[in-house]
Amino acid sequence: MSEPSDPAEVSARGDLGDGRARRVALMIDQLEAGGAQRQICLLAEGLAQRGWRVAVLTFDPGDFLAGFFARLGIAHVHVPRCARFRHVRLLRRAIAHIAPEAVIAFLPTACALAELAGLPRRRHLLVAGERSVDTHRRRRIHYALHGLADAVVANSHAQRALLLQRAPRLGRRVLVIPNGVDVRAFQPAERTDILGDGGTLRLLGVGRMRRQKNVLGLVEALAIALRERPALDVVADWYGEQPAPRLRGRRAGNAARAGAAYRAAVEQTIAARGLERRFRLHGARRDVASLYRAADALCLPSHWEGMSNVACEAMASGLPVLASKVGDNPRLVRDGDNGLLFDAASPRSIAEAILRFAALPAEARRKMGDQGRRAASAFSPDAMVERYVELLNRLPRRRSP
Repeated sequence: MSEPSDPAEVSARGDLGDGRARRVALMIDQLEAGGAQRQICLLAEGLAQRGWRVAVLTFDPGDFLAGFFARLGIAHVHVPRCARFRHVRLLRRAIAHIAPEAVIAFLPTACALAELAGLPRRRHLLVAGERSVDTHRRRRIHYALHGLADAVVANSHAQRALLLQRAPRLGRRVLVIPNGVDVRAFQPAERTDILGDGGTLRLLGVGRMRRQKNVLGLVEALAIALRERPALDVVADWYGEQPAPRLRGRRAGNAARAGAAYRAAVEQTIAARGLERRFRLHGARRDVASLYRAADALCLPSHWEGMSNVACEAMASGLPVLASKVGDNPRLVRDGDNGLLFDAASPRSIAEAILRFAALPAEARRKMGDQGRRAASAFSPDAMVERYVELLNRLPRRRSP
């Protein structure tokens, strides 16, 4: 894409309009099929339904979800990356063109750029959204820049605790707004074939192919489970491989190589353990709701998480969740009630959870799914959107809309 030099050259889809509706810009890196991107979709839709004039601002390639905004008539403004300071200036111009009352940014890079673009004197409210627990200790500047925001929203209690540990000065500026999950879109399947009486156990994994999601650990766990119970009829399907990012610079190249190397390691391990027919890799899917309805349990073996979108979606779909004891997973999954918990660092622990679940009768699995569905009702999109609206109404305005 070409680099825009003024607001007229910024590519946009949808009518920004010139009415008196309250305006908000939602900023994120790109529109691929990630958890944060799906939350942006829910937030944009909810705000638009409440009469807000919404625009979505991105800067990296990827438009997997762009059609969603086009159908709603929500503007999508794309400002491609360029030289660092010039990019910030272009983002500042794009934001000025949108003229929002507030900017809500999701994910670290988008937050940092939104915070820098507000200098020297911002005329809009700024909310920085932290979406994943940072186990790699970002540079101090990342947390320092949050001091430029009016509020910092974490989607998990684990992330809020980490933020306050690393940036205690943020204090009351940090709050938790849990993810929303559309319980209308994610419905339990009307099935009579929930297992417990023989047949293939269908395990589902959803997430990008990277170390965080611990796909290798799940492969090893499946191999252990089959060694200990050779008669076990089980198939694991993992969805979510994304194309290598087409970004500039050494870091982008390193990230692409790391992703390719991780996938190669997963494929090699599947072959080495003889699991080609038991562990299957797939690309990203738009119809994830149908994947939950076709599975018997979700496996979430992540090394780290904040509040997992896929866990919430699976629960809303009436699907038991087998998850690692990280982030807010223990808040979502109650062991033995709506799923099972395990240690992500131990393939044997994951295998034991799979075997425990495989041994459950059909009625016990059904009750697990029902319990998850009831718990998921607390995470409605309406509740999430209302919390954002309440936050924006509570923050002191910098100018009249």
